[in-house]
Amino acid sequence: MIANFEAETGNSVNYDVFDANDVLEAKLLTGATGYEVVVPSIEFMARQIIAGVFHEIPK
Repeated sequence: MIANFEAETGNSVNYDVFDANDVLEAKLLTGATGYEVVVPSIEFMARQIIAGVFHEIPK
């Protein structure tokens, strides 16, 4: 799926999987991660929203 997306759009994908929510959260809280799309588990999302780690994707 990723290869097809990259071929069709010309965009490259960096796909990371973290073994714990704490690891992802620590990375997000440091800022400037380079990620455009992040999908945390629901348990941590509210806390991360309050911390201001998410921003709109520019169109």
